[in-house]
Amino acid sequence: MSVVDALVGELRELVFRGDLAAGTRVSEAALAERFQVARPSVRAALQALVQSGLLYREPNRSVYVPRLGPEDVRDLFAVRTLLEVDAVHTLARRGIRPAPAMRALRQLEALTDDDGWHEVVAHDLALHRALVDGVGSPRMSRVYAGITDEIRLCITQLRFSYQSPRQIAEEHRELVEEVCSGDADRAVAACRGHLEASERILLTGHA
Repeated sequence: MSVVDALVGELRELVFRGDLAAGTRVSEAALAERFQVARPSVRAALQALVQSGLLYREPNRSVYVPRLGPEDVRDLFAVRTLLEVDAVHTLARRGIRPAPAMRALRQLEALTDDDGWHEVVAHDLALHRALVDGVGSPRMSRVYAGITDEIRLCITQLRFSYQSPRQIAEEHRELVEEVCSGDADRAVAACRGHLEASERILLTGHA
């Protein structure tokens, strides 16, 4: 792993854990000092995170952590729904049961109330990404990967009511079982219902 890749990973976790909160300005000099790396490496890492949507950069201003709101939720979930609904329809119709999705589900089910919210979100999105990747379309996977960081940031920042890992795992097991049923219509209905409920919780704070 390169210095830049390692730094990208460290900064992503700082954002997702809330150590770099919404609105925080990110200083190249401070990060170079903190991680004992050269400023060009920091600059490259920040640029990678700007491209993923995890950080924003305004002209002639420093990089900062964006504060996502309702319009961001609606836009992200509109794109997310298009991709995921098509993915689960394809998986069910073709009888594909992606092993990575099943592994992600087991990891989600293994979480306890002692695990942090950032871990719950990470395993949640790993499962959804595995469903999309299961289609076997590099382009679809690339598009979905391009919005994953923003989706995770959105869920991290806008979680108003906490659901236990067990409840979240149960909801995802229901989704996976419908996808594995081979009934494309049921899989699509389950996916739409799951995403609509998630969006509603983020927008209103309750189911």
